[in-house]
Amino acid sequence: MCTGRAEKHSHRIYERRRCIRSGEDTISCLLPDGEYQAEDENGKSMILLYQTKYISGIFTGDAGEAEENWLLEKQRLWKVDFLKVGHHGSKYSSTEKFLKALSPELALISCGENNRYGHPHQETINRLKEASAEIFDTMEGGQISLEEEKGRITIQSFR
Repeated sequence: MCTGRAEKHSHRIYERRRCIRSGEDTISCLLPDGEYQAEDENGKSMILLYQTKYISGIFTGDAGEAEENWLLEKQRLWKVDFLKVGHHGSKYSSTEKFLKALSPELALISCGENNRYGHPHQETINRLKEASAEIFDTMEGGQISLEEEKGRITIQSFR
């Protein structure tokens, strides 16, 4: 998946797919990729794929439907264990097609209480539920922490 290399400390940075590797853990930048042209500032968000020996997850920043569709068309997505839901749970992110491709067991939403945008939107919550994802959000639970040990994910939230 990653080629070329420049070393610094115990981490490796891979040029072609822009990856960071530490031991068996890898973070790959899926977007921006030098090819995709975002329609707006939110579309320029980094989309990162996190992988360990046992689990994987995707962080979607403020990306929306256009970026999700690009990744689907380029076949850069597959099943993950967790999804950091895009754009704070906006109705324009986490589309049905995207969720079907990822099939996340866990969905993490970062949003503030009483935010002026109404995030997360109910349409997104409904799609996540239809995808059978267990939903955690910072609005109700505070900070969310994931820990993995040999394939088992532990979730903690705290204020």
